[in-house]
Amino acid sequence: MEIRVLDISEKKKLEDFLVFNNGQKHRAMAQAYIQSMFSEDYRRPCFFVVFDNSEIIGAAAISEELFTTNMWGISWVSVHIDHRNKGIGEKLVHT
Repeated sequence: MEIRVLDISEKKKLEDFLVFNNGQKHRAMAQAYIQSMFSEDYRRPCFFVVFDNSEIIGAAAISEELFTTNMWGISWVSVHIDHRNKGIGEKLVHT
């Protein structure tokens, strides 16, 4: 298991993972949020992803977007159903 920052080449893989875990109705929001990570916005989010081999099994974003200046928050915390209750979400939040 490896936790690291999302690479631009993995955008589609993360989008599909988030839609799998959160539902198709969240695809447009996931696309926009992931795209903003690679923008020039000074408040852009940063996704951390957990890989098991080459598959994403967990993800979380840190961002200032929804919060006041100098206060960061965690959003999009998501763990694949087959990997829940193994401490992956906790590791993401503490990263």
